[in-house]
Order: sequence, then C-alpha cells, then structure tokens
Amino acid sequence: MRLVVNHHGVFQFGCNLFLNFVRFLPLGFDIPQACGPFVDYMRSVRHTVGKVDEVWCATGSGMIARCLSEAFPDSKIHGVIVGLKSRNQKQPFRSNVTLHECKYQFQQETKASAPFPSCPNYDRKAWELMQRMGTGRILFWNVLG
Repeated sequence: MRLVVNHHGVFQFGCNLFLNFVRFLPLGFDIPQACGPFVDYMRSVRHTVGKVDEVWCATGSGMIARCLSEAFPDSKIHGVIVGLKSRNQKQPFRSNVTLHECKYQFQQETKASAPFPSCPNYDRKAWELMQRMGTGRILFWNVLG
C-alpha cells in the first residue's frame, strides 16, 4: 500500500482552511464584532461600581475609549493616546470622549508608579495624566495590567 501525497491538494486545503477560519485582528481588536462584547462587559462593570464622573483609559486604536463612551454614556471619558495618534484622529468618537496627547513616545516608559500592576509604556501613562487632571469620582480602565 502506498500513500501518495498531492502537494498541490495539501496546499489548496491549507489555503482554504486559512481563508475560512483565520482572521486578521487589527490593533486593539478594533473590529465591529468585538465592540458588543466589550460594551456588555463594561456595562456590567458600570452596574457594579455605580455612577462615576470620569472614566480614564489608555488608547491605542481608540476602541476602548469608544466602547467606554457607549457603556458609560453619562460619564466623561478621557482617553490618553499612547498608540497610533493618526488612527485616533480618524475615528468617530461620541461627544463624551476627550482625547489627550501623551508626552511620551510609545516605546518610552513613564517613571510614574501605580498602585496596581500596569504596563509602563501603556496604561501607566494614562494613570500619570489622570493623577494630575482627573476630578470627581473616577474609574480607571487598566488594559495591560
């Protein structure tokens, strides 16, 4: 008994498998299918913590800030741009979102500390700015802790 492998057929099967099951996930998982589950989870957090005046987050693609603005419609959302500034400028944001420039380049780490595990070149940059500018009852959304 001999097993004959048709390399073209194997290659074609692999390509079809790849095209049918593999998906490209852009920076921040910024795809429409991810928004719903993110917003649902964020709403559950809102129900747990109650009313907050501000929600602060680091933003790379802008998706977290957009989702937070939907989940916390009565709160001010502050996104600190630590990722692709050009991408954030092209995104539609609700009126309760304010984006802040970060003084650091993405690859630079902040020296600020936080009272929880956080990434020094991502979330901690937003924490640093929130410490200086935040007012009222604040929720900080930590992504990479």
